[in-house]
Amino acid sequence: MARYVLLLLGVIHLGLGDCTAMRNLPFRSVLHGIAHKFSLDPEQSNFLSNQAIPIGEYIDQWVRRLYDARDWPEWTVTKKFAPSNHVVTWDALAIGAPTVSVKIGRVIKVYLVDPSTTDTPIDTPFTLTDNGIHVGYQHGSFVWIKYLAPPPKFTAEQWSAATTYALDDVAYSYTTGEVYRSKANSNIGHDPASNFSLPPNPIIGHPPSLPPPVIDVTKEWVPDNPGIGERNEILVISFQTLIPGPTPSNPPPSGFVWDFNIVSPIDDISSTTIAGGSHVADGIEDMAAIIADIAAQMVASAAVGFTVTHDTVALTITIEGPAIFGFNHPDALNLAYPVSGFPVSQVKAVVTQTYAPTFSAASGQPQVSQITINADTTYPGATYELLVTDSAGVDHSVTYVSQRYDNSAQILQGIILAVEAAALTDTFWQGVQLAFDPTGITLDVSVRDRVSVALRPAPTGSGWWELVPFPKAIADAVMRGAVADLNREWGQSDKAAAEEAVVPQETDIAAGDFTTMPDPPLTTQQAGYSRYKVH
Repeated sequence: MARYVLLLLGVIHLGLGDCTAMRNLPFRSVLHGIAHKFSLDPEQSNFLSNQAIPIGEYIDQWVRRLYDARDWPEWTVTKKFAPSNHVVTWDALAIGAPTVSVKIGRVIKVYLVDPSTTDTPIDTPFTLTDNGIHVGYQHGSFVWIKYLAPPPKFTAEQWSAATTYALDDVAYSYTTGEVYRSKANSNIGHDPASNFSLPPNPIIGHPPSLPPPVIDVTKEWVPDNPGIGERNEILVISFQTLIPGPTPSNPPPSGFVWDFNIVSPIDDISSTTIAGGSHVADGIEDMAAIIADIAAQMVASAAVGFTVTHDTVALTITIEGPAIFGFNHPDALNLAYPVSGFPVSQVKAVVTQTYAPTFSAASGQPQVSQITINADTTYPGATYELLVTDSAGVDHSVTYVSQRYDNSAQILQGIILAVEAAALTDTFWQGVQLAFDPTGITLDVSVRDRVSVALRPAPTGSGWWELVPFPKAIADAVMRGAVADLNREWGQSDKAAAEEAVVPQETDIAAGDFTTMPDPPLTTQQAGYSRYKVH
């Protein structure tokens, strides 16, 4: 069963080649990494433009040398094409949903049927011509071509608002540390840092993010205190137990005496009688009648707010009232004895509910998170997402797409309008209060909960620029090669030869990430795939 599962996963992999995320890293990491090797410190401004630009040129040259040196699985794709006169042009339309124009670089294989539907050998010989790929004469209406796109182009020359960029020109953004390709002619004044789209293939694993606005919690959340209402004390006197005893018979013998005096407070020298009663048995009355008589006396003598009830089955008397009371006081009486002069016992008395005074309710305070937008975090044409995560971990978000003319204040006002619209359908936003300060360009987000607040700008789909991701697989080899070229330029041929000799080793190490069998083995979702057979 495991064989067939692995086989199926391999077929699915080939069919989803265009959906494989390419590992990438910021172009700045490569550029600055090379600079550090020459004791240049870009973070401390010890890195001039006339130093960065030639390094960027060497990086670009080495990318083109190494990009298709191996069949890197991360950017090898398979697409469907319709040949014309048995030829698929280098700039061809890939059939799919939707049909898109693609550029074919290095061709690896041509298939007669969709390779994701079978594990049998289905590739066919092909010939490369000036016009495109001649796919032979055995094909039907469509062929499937496995290929690498042409290598991307990189530069360390920074974008300039005064420069007019043509189609496919590239520029480096110091803000994001990435390189962008112009998607149109006459491209001027559009900052790629906030006006770019992601390439359709390969999917970027970690697209660059724009620096977010500053958010400070200016007031911590304090929950409301509902308060506590006054709670009465309850004392239960049980006539079935005498301490130390013994319990009298029922009816009790003639002359048996009970005497009670309940006082409050019990921890003060001066006290007030809450209720009292006494009874002397005549030898005929049973305990139920005696308890009823004592309870009637207590009811008659009970202080205001106190109630006395009795139970002739359980043989108990219950006193309840808004104070601390009981028998633990010199003025209190809890006596039971056969006749005067005999040993005295006490009737069992238990406080089943203690007294608690009233605690007033108190209002808490909301958490206030202050968002500050300045010129560095104002991005016309970007999508701003206000994300509030409540204490239960539930996310609530609204978005606003800033216009080309928006300034900081207009962006915050756009967020306010988005929250007002969301409050019509999401009750969470109905409890969020917003306060806008046009002077300081701040927005206070007030929520009666402990929340996390974030305002995250992200570029929208742009018609001007497209991100050029730097492939991580060849980064180390490219850095070695660029360092070698710089050493050679400065007359240090020995150092250059040593660095360049390591380039194949770096390439082998990176390729080994896809072909080396680890111990323990990886799953098919983790391992790389060879181009020579379907797994």
